[in-house]
Amino acid sequence: VNTEVGVVTATDDDKQGRNNGGEKELEYSWVDSNNVPFNIRKTDGRITVSGQIDYENQERYTLVAQVRDRGDKGVVTDLTSRVLVTINVINKNDENPIITPSVYSNKISEKFPVGGTILTIRATDRDIGISGSVTYKITSSNDDANEKIALNSDTGAVTLKASIDREKPRNQITFNVKA
Repeated sequence: VNTEVGVVTATDDDKQGRNNGGEKELEYSWVDSNNVPFNIRKTDGRITVSGQIDYENQERYTLVAQVRDRGDKGVVTDLTSRVLVTINVINKNDENPIITPSVYSNKISEKFPVGGTILTIRATDRDIGISGSVTYKITSSNDDANEKIALNSDTGAVTLKASIDREKPRNQITFNVKA
């Protein structure tokens, strides 16, 4: 908010300046300012952010700015000009990925093939483009997880990297993943 994003400029070819009757004084405004998250400063046409903007909700704003000549002694005249203003919103990585479901569970036999996919973790991210890509990482695990499974950081696929022996006392692999 209050970040300057552009400026509308205009010139007035009146011979007298502001100090000689006010004929060069211009006043800037939006033609329709309903629900517009941008202000245009009356005195110099500077455009600033005045509300929440989010690329995922609206990528571009197309607005009409108007400049009015404040003729003799600052009295607003009918002399106006309009210009189309386009403001493109740049995407920011501001959405957290969401893993669904939040808990995964699967049972495999000791004959499950090494390299086989046990399960695939899925996450979505509301960000668009490169900001919406998701990567996966194991954040904590029991000892067997490090030896027995691999997580593909790009796809979320959990694969078996070593054979399983169900006669061993620990036959459960537990791990947490962050997307």
